[in-house]
Amino acid sequence: MKDTFYTVSLTIAFSLLLLFMYYRVSNLEHKYETLKEANVRLKSNLPLTDAQIKERQFKEEMYIRQQEKDTTLILSVIGFSLVFAGFLSFKLFDDRVKIINTSFESSIHTVNSRIDAFIETINSITTNYETNYKNIEHTIYDLKNDFDYELVTLKQNEAKQALSNQNLNGYIFYSLYSYRFSAKCILYYRRIGSNLSENLLAFMNNSIESFRLDLISILSFDNTEKILLSVKDKETIVNLIKEINKVGDTKTFDKLNLVYSLLEFKD
Repeated sequence: MKDTFYTVSLTIAFSLLLLFMYYRVSNLEHKYETLKEANVRLKSNLPLTDAQIKERQFKEEMYIRQQEKDTTLILSVIGFSLVFAGFLSFKLFDDRVKIINTSFESSIHTVNSRIDAFIETINSITTNYETNYKNIEHTIYDLKNDFDYELVTLKQNEAKQALSNQNLNGYIFYSLYSYRFSAKCILYYRRIGSNLSENLLAFMNNSIESFRLDLISILSFDNTEKILLSVKDKETIVNLIKEINKVGDTKTFDKLNLVYSLLEFKD
């Protein structure tokens, strides 16, 4: 703002100076022309002496030199004005460029701030989403574990009912299914760091031992060495035993091997 005021003020000052010099030159030209006309009239009417002629020539030469000086001064002032105007124009342009650069940098900073704020918002939303997702995931696992635990009780009851009905195949399959669902619950409790995993593991091992003793009693009663099952059932029983052994317990592994050794598969 100050640079603009200075520029306008100097421009007005140079303009006034140029007008003054132009007026002076014009005044000298007018005097010179007047003197020249008077000289012509005098020469045509009255003869002049040498002194008068020299005086008039001196005045003419003086006017001419003064006019040349004033013209040179005007041209110098014009040249200086142009140079000064160019300098001020360059300075104003440079200041304007600096202002534009500052504004541009400010705009970039504003945009970057908005981008950072947007990223922060997205991260916050993502964090909340992940938290909500984990909460939902935990809820689903909790419900699934509750369902598996109910199936443990259901399969145990079905195994007891099959044994009462002398359905040996049903007793074996229902018992193994109950142990598989018990193993799922044990793994769940381990994952959440609950002591229930060890309690349920001990309960399952005791149940497998009771199951093995029941099979031995049946074999003794029938006076046979193996319980005969269809070859079609072998794959299912092997897969069930693998699922149960995922608890990674040595006692469980040994007890299941003893149970499996009591079985024989035939076509």
